[in-house]
Amino acid sequence: MLQRIKKFFFEKHEINYLYFSFFFVAVSILSLSHFLFLEEPLSGLRLFFLLYALGQAFLEVWVFILIAYILRRWTSSSVFYPFIALSFTVLLLHFTAFTLLRLMDASITYIFKFLFGRGFDHLTTVFLALGMNMGMIATIVFVLVSIPFLGLLLYWGTSYIARLSPWKLSLQQIIAALAMTGASLCCLEVLVHQHLERPLYNKLHKGLPLGRAFYPPEPRCITLKEPRVRLKNEAHLREALPFLTAVDTPNIYFFVIETLRKDFVTEETAPHLMAFAKENLNISSSYANSNWTPLSWFSLFHSNLPFSWALVRDEWKGGSIPLALLKQLGYKIRVYSSTDLSYFDMDRAIFGENRSLATRIEEHFFQRDLEPCDRDTLCIDSFERDLKAEGGKAGNLYIFFLDATHSE
Repeated sequence: MLQRIKKFFFEKHEINYLYFSFFFVAVSILSLSHFLFLEEPLSGLRLFFLLYALGQAFLEVWVFILIAYILRRWTSSSVFYPFIALSFTVLLLHFTAFTLLRLMDASITYIFKFLFGRGFDHLTTVFLALGMNMGMIATIVFVLVSIPFLGLLLYWGTSYIARLSPWKLSLQQIIAALAMTGASLCCLEVLVHQHLERPLYNKLHKGLPLGRAFYPPEPRCITLKEPRVRLKNEAHLREALPFLTAVDTPNIYFFVIETLRKDFVTEETAPHLMAFAKENLNISSSYANSNWTPLSWFSLFHSNLPFSWALVRDEWKGGSIPLALLKQLGYKIRVYSSTDLSYFDMDRAIFGENRSLATRIEEHFFQRDLEPCDRDTLCIDSFERDLKAEGGKAGNLYIFFLDATHSE
């Protein structure tokens, strides 16, 4: 028995040190690049994060070496090689996380939740909203499917070279290296923990290979005298609404223009809007509830803060209260959209189930052969037709969702 235990822990076997060295170097470069790109001097706690990132990269590699070592010795190739493919996929995820962090300051978990959190139909909607055609989507799928096979090719190639100068390790050595690396990271973190402030941690922890420290500082909390008021139950809220009537129902025109910034509205770029502002009420300051379409639309149509968006999206059935009141006053709600109203179920959140609040909706989003500006033009053409028709001059709420200013 003692001989078996000794053999189990101390018998040495070859490992593909070139593959795992490549893994370590790649993860280290990605993590260190984040900290080296910082505008502030690389000193003090920022230097700690740089060293800590190196330590986490080293720890991650030793974990992969340990798993690969165990699978190689005590399982079949049908288990071992899928793990190698998975490890290379993890490396590509590190690259994706680094790219997202540099471009958007967003974690990869946020993007996965954004893309896959609402099912396959939502994923298709997101791709269409990003302007991706089927060819682009097929290319992305092909690349994703190819990644594991590229990892296997890299492993086999480096394995062949590594055998020219083999490196053997025992299970005891791997566990010792793993334990020493983990202990060193814990000691380093304990030494600086009392000096680590939450704002700095929030800024820098995303650049770590594991995305966080083992012992992060406590989050900053604000104590409220009273709890934040939750949105009322939909049924109770609708029951409490007064019955309203109106003597006159002049037309209302509501334009939702994606990503249109006021500092870009000038005499050169938008002469008609500038002329309209000079001749009518011109609001000098405005405050956005969000920088994201679903939350912004929710705030505009529900006259509520974005905190309640998910509750309304998942639980409400009747749509926007302000729109319901206007409909009670006798307004016809006519909608012209060149964007996808089903994006994040916004049509249900705004117009209710089966879009029951809207009198008529014209959508041009699915005319994918047209540019966004051309779809916007179709919306305005349809509006002009309805405005000239009988009943078009009064008693209508015209809502426009225009998309030419969005993204590219």
